[in-house]
Amino acid sequence: MNAAEIKAIRKQLCISQAELASLIKSSTAAVSAWENSLRVPKPNTVRAIQALVEKPTEQPADVMLHCKQLLAKAYNCTPENVNITITISG
Repeated sequence: MNAAEIKAIRKQLCISQAELASLIKSSTAAVSAWENSLRVPKPNTVRAIQALVEKPTEQPADVMLHCKQLLAKAYNCTPENVNITITISG
């Protein structure tokens, strides 16, 4: 997976480098390095990135991402500008 592909997937998901890093359990610096062709992600990391678009799951991060995308579309802004706080009471 090359730099352009990683960035395209991230843009497709409408998430920031930090959000991608969180979803795949990596660092923002690593994502930046991959997108700028300074480093190449390991095979297991490539699989994790591909899984975000190939096999969506109902994990909390995925639900949050979907909510951010919907709100961004409704308010005509980017998902990076949407902040959501969830409070769970028991």
